[in-house]
Amino acid sequence: MPWIPHGPNQVEFKGPIGFWMQDFQAWYKIDARDNPSVTFKDYLLVLCAVYGNLAKEKWSKEWFGKKKIEKLDSFVSSDAEGNIHLEMFDIVDCLAENLDMDLRQEWGPKCRAYVREQLKLN
Repeated sequence: MPWIPHGPNQVEFKGPIGFWMQDFQAWYKIDARDNPSVTFKDYLLVLCAVYGNLAKEKWSKEWFGKKKIEKLDSFVSSDAEGNIHLEMFDIVDCLAENLDMDLRQEWGPKCRAYVREQLKLN
């Protein structure tokens, strides 16, 4: 596991996921600075969804993309009431392992804009 919990709301990230989480945390601090009711968890949830959808769209066109999509989908579940649960660190780790830095940076502005719109941070 490339992340180590160090107490409430304190996690250390190692490996490729670390670069992703550094960017996501920096974006959150900028985008949500005027809206303290939006937590990093809220922000990360929407980022995981939008990056995940873009990755699935990309991978659906690749020869071995189905396995990547299945792995990503394994981190999403629902309960008896129909609530969706995302294993967000696992999703970011999967994305970090399977997408290069250039693609992450290319998608970044679009993903951030979507998060700001969904969380009403504009």
